[in-house]
Amino acid sequence: MPRISTERMFEQNEPRYEGMNFKQKLVVIFANVFILAELTTSIYLSHHDQENMARNFLVSFIPMVILTIVSARILLKRLR
Repeated sequence: MPRISTERMFEQNEPRYEGMNFKQKLVVIFANVFILAELTTSIYLSHHDQENMARNFLVSFIPMVILTIVSARILLKRLR
């Protein structure tokens, strides 16, 4: 009876991961740049009112970053 190595047995059953294509990598790079720009803009807009800086920062940053992340995920799924 021939023996099958465990490496070969698991190798056949695993799904193949192909990585991201070039367009998906560009989406990730641009999303990171947009998030950094949103962070910078939110800090700049909130620093004028020192007493409410944290609140103003969160009110401006959170919606922008959520929109960017959701948009990037949609684009990544579309570009598969």
